[in-house]
This record gives sequence, C-alpha cells and structure tokens, in this order.
Amino acid sequence: MRFLTNCPKWIVNLYLFLMAAVFPLYFQDKYYNMGDAKYSFFKYASLAMLLLLAAAETARLSAGRDTSPVPGQKPGGKARLSAADLAAAAYGTAALISWLLSPYRAESWIGSDEWYMGLLSQLLFVGIYFAVSRLGSIRRWLAWAAGTSGGLVFLLAYLHRFSIDPLGMYEGLSAY
Repeated sequence: MRFLTNCPKWIVNLYLFLMAAVFPLYFQDKYYNMGDAKYSFFKYASLAMLLLLAAAETARLSAGRDTSPVPGQKPGGKARLSAADLAAAAYGTAALISWLLSPYRAESWIGSDEWYMGLLSQLLFVGIYFAVSRLGSIRRWLAWAAGTSGGLVFLLAYLHRFSIDPLGMYEGLSAY
C-alpha cells in the first residue's frame, strides 16, 4: 500500500504547516493568554504528530511494508547516524538524566509558568528533530504559507506600533 509508505511524510508536512503557518497567528484571549495558548498549541500538535508517526510506522511494519528506508539507510540495512543525530540524542539523554537527578522533578517536567522549557519540551524538540530530519520536506507551498503567516504577524506588529488595532488586541489593556 502506497498510503502506508507516504503517510509519515504527510504527517510531518502537516505538522510543519501547522507550526510555520498557523502557530504564528494563534492566540487566545488577546494578549492575556498568548504564551500559555501558544505552548498548549505546540505541545498538543507535537505530541499528536509523534503519536501519529508511531501509529503509522507500526501499521507499515505490521503490514510487512518495509520498503521506504530512512535517509542514510540502505533497504534492509542499518541506519547511519550523523553527527547532528548523535548530538540530538546526547542532548535528549543529558536532559533526561538531569531530570532524573533533580530534586524538583514535578516542577521540571513542564517547566515554570510562562516558561515551559521542562523535560517534556526538551524531549519534544529531540523527537521533532528526528521526525523532520527523516521525513520532512520544505516544499514551495510550505515556504509560501510560512512567509505569508510571518508577513501578517509583522504587519500586525507594525500597525500596533502606530496604535492601529485591527484585531482589538489592545482593548481592555492598560497603557502599562
């Protein structure tokens, strides 16, 4: 089945689209909850992508479809890890060991309020690296989507600098 072979690539490209085109424009409750909302978006989109990839890979292997080798791997051979792969794996291992040795495991799992850089985020970064480096591809449409989204964000910031508020983001905010 060609679908099982291409499904992981589609999952990663959908994730790249969400993070490059939708994430920059995502907010909740104007400026009040922007950081928490963006972290939730990142966390759930990343977890969903990694879980869907695991399910797709399990389905592909259980169907006996081992026809799409990982880049750097010959069919039926072992994957070669690059220096960047080894560095990412070492980073994830160091973050995990640091968390295991920490007396503040509960607090360091997610991170502190407004700064969610705990172990979960660090392991997601490593998982995203491996998923994107193996399966992601920057296509023209993705670059255009990211550029358009970024352009809209910059336009809104520029308009806000001149107190033009098309989305009503400043309503109810103090001057401070």
